[in-house]
Amino acid sequence: MNPSFSFRFMQGRGKESGHIRTLGNAVHITCRGLMPHLLCTLYCLGKPVSSLKTDLSGGLSLSCPHDGFFFLCDENQRLLLWEGEEAGYFRALSLLPKKQPPTPQETRSPEPPPEVVTSAAAPPSAELENSEFIPAPPPHASAPPAASLPALSWPSGMQQLADEMAKGAPFVPFALPGFRCRKCSSASPAVPFTVLGYQTKGSRITALFFAVPGNPLRPPVPLPGYRFREGYWYHIQRIG
Repeated sequence: MNPSFSFRFMQGRGKESGHIRTLGNAVHITCRGLMPHLLCTLYCLGKPVSSLKTDLSGGLSLSCPHDGFFFLCDENQRLLLWEGEEAGYFRALSLLPKKQPPTPQETRSPEPPPEVVTSAAAPPSAELENSEFIPAPPPHASAPPAASLPALSWPSGMQQLADEMAKGAPFVPFALPGFRCRKCSSASPAVPFTVLGYQTKGSRITALFFAVPGNPLRPPVPLPGYRFREGYWYHIQRIG
């Protein structure tokens, strides 16, 4: 009996493309349209399989001993190719391994320069040092400047999603209390646009929202966790 054979496609945001061939237990992935000499890593279900540089024509051939959901990233963990259409892109984003945080030595703030007291400015008196007097802000400083506001903390590995949202326009697909959403471009010609959103607590992301317009009888890709509501297939991913 001949072993089973299957053929699946991978897509990217531009001219990048690829296909997956399975013959029995062997899986072969062929990619093209990439930058020459680009170091790429193949992932299967979020686990790295192998890393290899593309050839002079931007092509790449990889293999995996087992089948699964595949996607390809560059050395900066930027998505290059993924299985499926828009929902496959979201799934690949959720499976991207989180980057390791820098060591405490790398995050240590530089020591402030020593204070210089000139002859024109006398040091504060002991009476002021021991008091609880707090000088009032100037009249025009009724609100903190924008640069002093806390920056939104995105989960590690989600910077590409943050960049996509920065390009979109505010949009509300349906009532989503606590979420901020934007209408963004689509990576697939079959999907007119996507909706990306987030929920925060303080300055930390606590949940992500993904949605694509569609028909209730035809989901874009049958992925677990996607539901239909008011003309959209959507998924909410909680961030621990």
